[in-house]
Amino acid sequence: MKALFQTIFCLCVLVIGAHLLGSHYQNTRRGELAAAVEAAKAARFAPDDQGFIPLPMPAGAPSNRVVIFLPKEGSKAAEQRTRELEKALVLARVMYTRMPKADIKPADEDEAAKVKEVIAGDLPIVFINGRVKNNPTSDEVVAEFKVAGKTPAKVASKR
Repeated sequence: MKALFQTIFCLCVLVIGAHLLGSHYQNTRRGELAAAVEAAKAARFAPDDQGFIPLPMPAGAPSNRVVIFLPKEGSKAAEQRTRELEKALVLARVMYTRMPKADIKPADEDEAAKVKEVIAGDLPIVFINGRVKNNPTSDEVVAEFKVAGKTPAKVASKR
């Protein structure tokens, strides 16, 4: 009887141990998968050397020039920064377009969240060939424009 009790006890310990080990393995795999998904999202929106990230251009925006987005209700400081940027672009002979509205069509939820984050950031917002940055310096814009002219558009979504 004692041997039967010990055998049943050992089996219970083994079953419970196997269950706990399996649960731990599953949780570890889920954690690794979640980390991999987050890493892929981060890489998708990784900034380049000038800090621009890939996002779609606003609807109707030309792809062969810098697009400066500054809403009409932008602050006076943002307006001043935009005027200074425009002057620097003229001096650097970089064509630009200024837009008071930016209709951006995100391809998915991750892209929509990134668009909201950018729109809520500092103004002006500058788009160049499928890449965007909040309140960049004129040097960053000119450098990005030169790179954008030598490489194909890097647009986050496919339309």
